[in-house]
Amino acid sequence: MSGLISYVIALIGPLTITPAITLIGLWLYPVAIHFSSPNWILSLVTILVVTVCSQVLQKIPFPFFSIDFKEKSVTRQSIYIFRLFPILISVLIVWFGTFICTELDVFPSNATDIGYKARTDSKSWVIETTPWFRIPYPFQWGWPTFSIAGAAGMTAGVIASILESIGDYYAAAKLSGAPPPPRHAINRGILMEGIGCLTAGIFGSGNGTTSYSENVGAIGITKVASRRVVQVSVIFMLVFGCCTKVGAIFVTIPDPIIGGLFFCMFGMVTSVGLSSLQFIDLNSPRNLFVLGLSFMLGMAVPQWMSDNSDTLLVDNVDVNRFIKLILGTSMFVGALVGFLLDNVLPGTKKERGLSSWSKDHGSSTNVEIYQLPYISRFLTSKVWSYVPFLYSVNSND
Repeated sequence: MSGLISYVIALIGPLTITPAITLIGLWLYPVAIHFSSPNWILSLVTILVVTVCSQVLQKIPFPFFSIDFKEKSVTRQSIYIFRLFPILISVLIVWFGTFICTELDVFPSNATDIGYKARTDSKSWVIETTPWFRIPYPFQWGWPTFSIAGAAGMTAGVIASILESIGDYYAAAKLSGAPPPPRHAINRGILMEGIGCLTAGIFGSGNGTTSYSENVGAIGITKVASRRVVQVSVIFMLVFGCCTKVGAIFVTIPDPIIGGLFFCMFGMVTSVGLSSLQFIDLNSPRNLFVLGLSFMLGMAVPQWMSDNSDTLLVDNVDVNRFIKLILGTSMFVGALVGFLLDNVLPGTKKERGLSSWSKDHGSSTNVEIYQLPYISRFLTSKVWSYVPFLYSVNSND
């Protein structure tokens, strides 16, 4: 709301965004391995099916006939189903195949065996124990409490989350074919994430609300970035959140299928981060040094923090927890190193990629897609340009 983040954005270029986005995908590979480990064959089959549906079959049209009763005519149209629903179709295909394998006892039936999680009935208890309906309400787990340690930990998490969100905004814009988000749009995005976290805390959801890198990867695979799709998805999530029995069905998707999807989505996020290198001079030793050090420290420092979680960096417990949470976030460390080196080491704007990077920034013809719907036409006064998260048609942002 204060717009403080916009002052930092002015100094952010490709050498900051590249390690931030790329490390989001690279650092999450243990999650994909964890979900895939019960049955690597099933995970690889999922990757294969997603690859075929999203990359090979996406250009194959399927006939669709619509009937106009007034005109008494039938119209034939072509719908590219695999382009619209590659993930959904892939999951349904592999899920059905896994169900057949489960019925034939191809996978272990012993719950202590790691391969048991590949069965479609390994989580059947979730459907059985979940109530049909559950309406969340504020403070259902009691009134909130405050502690210095908790506040320090959350502050560190929020700082890291903000930087990750900025990277996700740029990645989502690139995958959507949109120009890089202007400052007022990023300010508004961070503001809404803060409101979402506040609402989540009031309802006791147990997690914050922030941008999700997996969804950014899903945009790249499905090629669907329509706001209407997101809005309809929100309605479905609200319904499933109250009709918990329906939502529990999706929880029963075997872990290896989820792992295969994660590999595809995290890989897409990683490649989007690397695509920002097109703006910089890759023949420059300066840029290669900044990139290499950003990636290495972005991977090494969080790994050291994880391996030495009991080590006290400072005497104060709360400060120690704050530092560990910050330095334990790969994309934050990598982006911070890239940000500092890119702005400290001498280099021209062309060499750093800032000239090409900023071409679409500040163009009123391009930032219109980031305007608020319905009310933007009323924001014609210059006064609105001083509100950090709003766009005025008379402003230069």
